[in-house]
Amino acid sequence: MAAGQKASVDNIYALDGKVPVLNAIPFGLQHILAMFVANIAPILIVAGACGMDAKNTAMIVLSIIVWIRQSVG
Repeated sequence: MAAGQKASVDNIYALDGKVPVLNAIPFGLQHILAMFVANIAPILIVAGACGMDAKNTAMIVLSIIVWIRQSVG
């Protein structure tokens, strides 16, 4: 990033671009949701392929969510 470069939405695609905080928050939330979905989608796919009912699928998804939460801290 060049010295004196200001935070701008135009910098979002720059390698070392500085984005204003209010514009960066939605991008951060989108990133978190994408990571969450990437962990849950394979479980739903495999459970559907195995023919599990909704109750067992929900139990597996919730146990994975608890496991992720415990491993994060």
